[in-house]
Amino acid sequence: MAIVLLTLVALQIKVNAMVKTIGILILGGVALTGLSCSSRSSPPITPSAKLLKIDLGKIRSLTLSKDDSVAGDAWVARLHANQKGEWELLSGPHGESLLDRRADSNWVTHFLDTLQTLQAEGRAPRGTLASYGLHRPIFRVNWRETGNEKESELRIGGEDGPGGTVFAQVDDQEDVLLLRGAAIRMLASLTEFKVIRARRLLTFMLDEMDEVLIEVAGARKKYYQRQGEFWADAKNRRYRGLDQERIQLAFAALEHLRIETFPDIEESPISSGLSAPARDLGSKGLQAGQVRIRFRDRNGVATLLAFERKKGKRIATLSSRPESSFILFDEAEKWVAQLARLP
Repeated sequence: MAIVLLTLVALQIKVNAMVKTIGILILGGVALTGLSCSSRSSPPITPSAKLLKIDLGKIRSLTLSKDDSVAGDAWVARLHANQKGEWELLSGPHGESLLDRRADSNWVTHFLDTLQTLQAEGRAPRGTLASYGLHRPIFRVNWRETGNEKESELRIGGEDGPGGTVFAQVDDQEDVLLLRGAAIRMLASLTEFKVIRARRLLTFMLDEMDEVLIEVAGARKKYYQRQGEFWADAKNRRYRGLDQERIQLAFAALEHLRIETFPDIEESPISSGLSAPARDLGSKGLQAGQVRIRFRDRNGVATLLAFERKKGKRIATLSSRPESSFILFDEAEKWVAQLARLP
């Protein structure tokens, strides 16, 4: 009888232990279910997922705002695409009127293209907007597509994220994302407002021109006309050898002339009175240091480029950018000077 009682007691102990184990498993399952439900409340982000869906052909307005409190660099660039698809600036960095509104269309187009490739690596760790630098974003990018009244917005924080990412928010979403992509690097290249202005002086390429007439103060006029890939004189005699090479090199250098200072909004010792110092050189005789070049394209349309020297700097005026003159980088001096030495 004692043996039977001992056996029953042992069985009861095992049953109790099994019940406890089952209870623990059930509770654990409930807990795990609760965790998975909380994670599903915010849909997971697929690593390297493309973030923005943009129809580039429909974007006609773009605003880039920079607010770098550390560097003291704050400005807004409001851009609009004209009927030719060229991007223009509607105002200066602080709302000023601009004499020359031409923007760097290649930069803008490339930037919009890279927006499509932005990748979301995931959500940021828990924190405040201030910890991400998003309480005062270093960059805001706003754009609107034709036919869509709603404006899209991308905000980039001033603090660096993990693994080379940046903290960002899109539109009115509260989630803070970890982004990477070429668009971030392009924004970082905007060290000042004028980076987005058209700093390449010419508005055309030399292979679009069929005739070039060069006048240098104190030298005879020089005329060149295109013969296929080469240049010839007024009597259709093609320049040969080194002469042809020098002409080609000089014209290629003109294509790469770049603007250092835009006198309409930038302070410079020679900015005063530079609204258009060489605009009337098309009808006046040339003074010392002045150069005048007339280009004519295959449709017979003429463009006048004029240079003068002031306080050691080269000033340029171009008839296809008629509202302002421009101060060029110092390298322009050697290229303009060599025009007098062409055959």
